[in-house]
Amino acid sequence: SLDYRLFEGTHAADIAPASVKKPTGTVSRKQMIADLKIVSKTLDDKKFLVDHVIQALELEEEAVAVKAGEGPSHANSDDDRAGNDDGDDMQGEDTEGSPDI
Repeated sequence: SLDYRLFEGTHAADIAPASVKKPTGTVSRKQMIADLKIVSKTLDDKKFLVDHVIQALELEEEAVAVKAGEGPSHANSDDDRAGNDDGDDMQGEDTEGSPDI
């Protein structure tokens, strides 16, 4: 058996679990809906912040890639090394604005 002194004093809450308390009041549907709307709004705000952090990191990554010479302007570098640089890489409109024939 356990010594009664274990359940006395300030440390007793750490040892003995509190008795199960019955809820004093029930939450109405309206209150539950209001609480869920608050939670939803908070989550939306956090998602918005996370999306901005992701966007900033992606922009930073692109800037580092451009500085390292890995940017979009060097995307066809494999074709250039293979000798396929015949000047027909551009499709659509040329620099003067007229379509390719």
